[in-house]
Amino acid sequence: MATESFALQRIFNKLSTRFPLGEEDREAIAGLPCTVRTMDAGAYLLREGEQVDYCTFILSGFTFRQ
Repeated sequence: MATESFALQRIFNKLSTRFPLGEEDREAIAGLPCTVRTMDAGAYLLREGEQVDYCTFILSGFTFRQ
């Protein structure tokens, strides 16, 4: 749970650089399901045509589209 709390704080900080987040916004985001994963270099987040039912936030590092 500590890892998820850290991830949510990072997400709040990143989003807050674009627009202000009110308490209601933070609560709504915190209420969403959250899974923290560490990806290996070169790993695919998803592949073309793949159906997904989740949203990905990059907490550190970078990604690109092939």
